[in-house]
Amino acid sequence: MRRQRSPLVLIPLLFVSGLIAWADRVNISVAAPKIMEEFGWDVATMGVVLSAFGWGYLLTQLGTGWLSDRWGGLKTLTTAMIGWSAATLLTALPRTPLLMALARGIVGVCESAYGPAQAAVVTTSFPPHQIGRVLSVCVSATALGPLLAVPLATYVLATYGWRMVFICFGAVGFLWAGVILLYARGLRDKDGVPSVTSPSARDSARRIPLTTLLRLAPVWGLGLAYLPNTYTYYFVANWMPTYLIKARGFSVLESGFYAALPFLCAFLLEGSVGWVSYGLESLGWSRHRARKSILSVGSAGAGLMLVVAGLTTSPLAAVVGISLATGLVAGNIAALWILATDMAPGQVGTVTGFMSLVGSLGALLAPMVTGFLVKATGRWEYALFLTSAINALCLLIVATLISAQPLTRPMSSEPTGVLGEAPTVAEGDSSRM
Repeated sequence: MRRQRSPLVLIPLLFVSGLIAWADRVNISVAAPKIMEEFGWDVATMGVVLSAFGWGYLLTQLGTGWLSDRWGGLKTLTTAMIGWSAATLLTALPRTPLLMALARGIVGVCESAYGPAQAAVVTTSFPPHQIGRVLSVCVSATALGPLLAVPLATYVLATYGWRMVFICFGAVGFLWAGVILLYARGLRDKDGVPSVTSPSARDSARRIPLTTLLRLAPVWGLGLAYLPNTYTYYFVANWMPTYLIKARGFSVLESGFYAALPFLCAFLLEGSVGWVSYGLESLGWSRHRARKSILSVGSAGAGLMLVVAGLTTSPLAAVVGISLATGLVAGNIAALWILATDMAPGQVGTVTGFMSLVGSLGALLAPMVTGFLVKATGRWEYALFLTSAINALCLLIVATLISAQPLTRPMSSEPTGVLGEAPTVAEGDSSRM
């Protein structure tokens, strides 16, 4: 019999996988100015290329989530990493927008498995009381990945050219997939670890049919609130280096440094939201009020900072404004994931999968809309103002649709809600973290 390994080893394996996944999402934003210069592409053309990732991600989100449950999280993650690493390598080859967009679309298809596969590994490998903390550590890689990748990609770009950015990053993904495979060989079940947890009888009893779940207004609220935040995040992830060079006059090396600052703010605020919410609840706030207050402050603050960035004449002030806005948006993203566990602890995979599906529209729209808007107007500040307005929309969604109350099966005698069903709130609900 093979020796059983500690599931704690999975934490660095998953964390580094997240770093690589997000590094491969943002590396093209660093290379974009040089790609446009070499091939003579305008911002609208580059925007279409950048948005191809979002198309691939959007169209396969639910499918890869299902595959993670059926095939096993670790096997799905490893296969997906090999796929997106290969597509990253191939991004160095195309000389036409169509072929480069195809390569980026394949990256999006494969990376859509990252979140569901990671959640599947964690939930089947750790006892319930550890799952939240383990996931929070792993998810923080989504902010740290761009923070490390942007300056590294900038150095490779300045030293060896833009093609080497994709070659280096793709090679790292292949190497890490090999590390995971070596680890998995010593494990006994299909997910790579002995399963120590299964759905409780209480969660099974409270399970809501999928068709009913997707008609509940609070579930749609999660997705619709997620969309403005992902739009803002991908606006920064895709266009920040180009904006700094073309609109603010920074050099390539300077842009690499300053474009990493938004992700530093995201890393710090994303990891602190849970503690802020816990502190508010300790002061006597209800869980519902604490979660919604964090989202409201984050959306309003992000919108304000983006307006400041668009209006200021100071390049450094613009960097500060965009960085703070990105941090607040990342905090909102973390808060929405926490809300999903509040609402549907027994079906968090389904709810977060749907939330990510709707939210991925932001990843699709932000690069393309920004490219066409800047091409049509020649004004980068208009892109900032539009993103600010989209964050204001999140305030309305939070006020009308968001709830931190657990969902239960709706009673047939109850009046229908905004989207056809009104969720029932479980009795005896209390704050938890």
